Amino acid sequence: MKVLVTFALDNEFAPWRKLRGFRRAALGAHPCFAGHVGEADVRVLLTGIRCKLADRAIRACFGWSPDVVISSGFAGGLRAIYRHGTILAARRVFDDRFDPRFARESDTSLFDCASRQGAVPAQAFYTSETMYLMAEDKRRLSGLADAVDMESHIIMGYADTELIPAIALRAISDTAADDLPFDMNRVLTDNGQVSVSRLLVRVALRPRSVPALVLLAKQSRGAAESLGRFLDIYVATLGSQRKQLKGRVSAAGCARQGV
Repeated sequence: MKVLVTFALDNEFAPWRKLRGFRRAALGAHPCFAGHVGEADVRVLLTGIRCKLADRAIRACFGWSPDVVISSGFAGGLRAIYRHGTILAARRVFDDRFDPRFARESDTSLFDCASRQGAVPAQAFYTSETMYLMAEDKRRLSGLADAVDMESHIIMGYADTELIPAIALRAISDTAADDLPFDMNRVLTDNGQVSVSRLLVRVALRPRSVPALVLLAKQSRGAAESLGRFLDIYVATLGSQRKQLKGRVSAAGCARQGV
C-alpha cells in the first residue's frame, strides 16, 4: 500500500523521521521523504504553511498514485476539552465558507481505524488562510469546528478529485486557552517556512514574549512526538489491512463515478 502523508513544516515531521529513518526522495519541487512503515510504502511531503502552498505542493504528488492520503501536522484547539498533544481525527474539514456542500469528508474506513488506534474523533476541522492568535478568537470558532489548521481542506480536496481516500489527522499544539506570543503570520517566508531572522526581529521588539515562545516550542515538540508515535502505529496498521482497504476504496470510487 502506498501512503502519502503531508506536513506543513519539518518540525512537525522530525520525531517520526528520526524514528523511521526516512530518506530524502524526489517527488516534485517540495521537500519529500521516503520510507517503509510495516508493509506500507510511505512518502512524506512538506508543503509549507498556508493553503496556496499546499495547493502547489500536492499537485505534483498524485503522479505517484498513492492509495491513501493523510493530511497531518499541528492544529490549534478550538474547544477546552483538547489538551496539548491530543491527536484528533476529523470527520470533515471546512474552509472559510463553513458550507457542508464544500466540506471534505474523511474516508470512513480510515476514520474508524484512527479511532480504534486512539485518535479522538472530531466532528470538524477548519482550514484557515491565517493563524488564529488569541484564545478569545479561537473560542468564538468553537461552535463551528474542533480545531483549526491551514492545509487540510486543500490536501483532502485533491485526494477527493483523484478518488483517493483521505483523512485529516492533527496534533494539538496550542489549546483554546492559549494566546500565541505574537503574530506568527509575520515570521513566515514566501515558501511557508518559519524565518529565523524574522523571528528574532519579533523577539527583539517584544522581549517579554520569550517565555511564552519557549513554552510554545516545548508544547509543539511534545505534540510532534505524540503525532509521530501515533502515525507509526496507524500507518503500519493500514499497511497490514491493505487488501481490505483497497477493496473498499475500489467500491467507493465506483460509487462516486456512478458505476
